[in-house]
Amino acid sequence: MRILLLADDDGHFRDAAHPLERHGHEVIGCHPDGAAGHRWPCSAVDDACPLDQGIDAAIALGTPNGRPDAGVGCVVRQHIPLVIDTERSANELWPFAAAMVDGLGEQLVSTVEALEGAPLPRLTTAAAGAVAALTDRLNLESSFETVVTRRQRNIQATTYGPSTTTKAQRATLALAAFAAVRDALPNDAANQINAAYVVRE
Repeated sequence: MRILLLADDDGHFRDAAHPLERHGHEVIGCHPDGAAGHRWPCSAVDDACPLDQGIDAAIALGTPNGRPDAGVGCVVRQHIPLVIDTERSANELWPFAAAMVDGLGEQLVSTVEALEGAPLPRLTTAAAGAVAALTDRLNLESSFETVVTRRQRNIQATTYGPSTTTKAQRATLALAAFAAVRDALPNDAANQINAAYVVRE
């Protein structure tokens, strides 16, 4: 996985990066050295933003009363799964977390790895809502499930439903999910948005 690590302390950055790198993950920061000493300018000012190259997940580390790294706002805006360390992160970040950990090391690694391919809550809610509204209009009484996931800069919206739907209905439902995701994402947040209808067995 390609992981963006946001830290306000050099030691925290190293403590989190080392176990992730040992497990084969690529760890990058918003700053040349990825740490506290160079909070400004961020990489995007002089070079390229890491988010433009694709990120699978982000980790926010800091002090409980500290100021969150500005990169957290970019991560939340682009719907990238965010892991919060409850011991080292500002409390106001907690509502935006896809997962929380209590400490670094192996627990952090397993928590981040579990997010690969996991549903994106806000995008899934938006897409599922659009599909539900459409099934009501089409008088489709069967149950449907829509899930939105991402791999770096590629977004996948998948609607699961019965085989009784027609080909046209499946295409329309997939399009509804696609449109909801497209409208919820900033213009620069994804290379591709793919949508599909999968018959539930």
